Amino acid sequence: MKAILKRRAGQFPKAPKSTHESRMGGMASSKGPDASMFIKTMQKIK
Repeated sequence: MKAILKRRAGQFPKAPKSTHESRMGGMASSKGPDASMFIKTMQKIK
């Protein structure tokens, strides 16, 4: 699962990779079905 998250995060260079939350913030700011999917996945993991 973590491999998928890392790969998805890599698709969005805007997202800072320092912390978990900042990565989520970057994904939320980027629009698209991939971003919303990622956020849903993150909420499940939390």
